[in-house]
Amino acid sequence: MFGIGFAELLVIVIAAILFLGPDKLPQTLVQIAKFFNETKRALTSAKNSIEEELHLDEMRREISSLRDEVKNSRADLTTLDDLTRVEPELKSSPIEPKVVKFSKEKSSKEDV
Repeated sequence: MFGIGFAELLVIVIAAILFLGPDKLPQTLVQIAKFFNETKRALTSAKNSIEEELHLDEMRREISSLRDEVKNSRADLTTLDDLTRVEPELKSSPIEPKVVKFSKEKSSKEDV
């Protein structure tokens, strides 16, 4: 707890009993507990309002979608890398590609 060992905690309790006395110690402990609870509540509230103002949930969703896109792109690049390995085999293939040329014929439409 807070990096305090049993021996240090025992010294703090004994010092508190000596300075505050047994009658004021319970009231002081209750006040300290209330202070910590209020501080925790205030920090949680501040954190929630900051997240709301910065739209962190929306940013997290966007980052997640970008991460998925990167994973998909990585898979596509792996496939592309496999194709570049096959390319020399395709170039050395005995099959010659046929070149087909298309020409646009002029139509003989008359204006009506």
